[in-house]
Amino acid sequence: MGWWRYYKPARPREVKGGLKTRRRRGEIGETWWAKRFLEILDSFGWSNRLARGRNYARRGQVIECNIGSGHITARVQGTRRRPYLIEIAVKTLSAAQWRRVIKAMASQAKFTAKLLAGEMPDDIELLFNKAKVPLFPSSGRDFTAECSCPDWANPCKHIAAVYYIVGEAFDRDPFLIFHLRGKERKELLADLNKIRGVKRLAEKKPEPKKQSIEPLVREPSSFWGGDKRIECGFSFEEPPLNASLLHRLGVPKFWMGTEKDFYRTMERVYSSISKEALRIAYRSDET
Repeated sequence: MGWWRYYKPARPREVKGGLKTRRRRGEIGETWWAKRFLEILDSFGWSNRLARGRNYARRGQVIECNIGSGHITARVQGTRRRPYLIEIAVKTLSAAQWRRVIKAMASQAKFTAKLLAGEMPDDIELLFNKAKVPLFPSSGRDFTAECSCPDWANPCKHIAAVYYIVGEAFDRDPFLIFHLRGKERKELLADLNKIRGVKRLAEKKPEPKKQSIEPLVREPSSFWGGDKRIECGFSFEEPPLNASLLHRLGVPKFWMGTEKDFYRTMERVYSSISKEALRIAYRSDET
């Protein structure tokens, strides 16, 4: 028998205030985009390596994790006194690829509305695919990861732990996916608004020719009475995105529950108010 059969892996040093996954058991990631990111990593044949890092992520061994344009840096506490340093480079999209994607987004108002509200549209990956641009890295070659630990495997458990923390960061802020692929939130929204603004100008109808305005009648009785009935109509409909302003403002500091509970509760309230407003607006006049 080899000596490794008797080897007992050492427990990592405890970290106070480390970054932990929300769930101690079961699947990590709550939103479809976070789950999709982790599923793609698993599809690269990394399942065994990722499993080793899952416990590290649950225990809170990741001290810090920073997501930037095309890179992730982190510190993970292992068994040694000094934390291990992790650097992950992620392939970003080219300028031409971003132009295609943003043009496709701008052509559909619902994408812009949801993104402005801080939400990821359900079918946005399909939009990326139609533009022939991958939303998520499509192969292990799109990642270049290094860890200062002595483990030869890549990803090692420290790198794998960081991937899980990144996945949960995507849960909280879907714009981090775009940032990692090379487009920061402000820049993305500015580009979207710019294209949509140009489109609106192109679609703008020419102003009608100015007509001569008749002077007002000086007699008050004739002015307020008039001989024609003014036709005035109103249109009421539910907003395309429920509680969009609320999502843009974020969770108030006085809220004691979770972020998910806040939005779920307030979305129900907003929906009830919208339905009641429509009922009042369209009910027949009672005499």
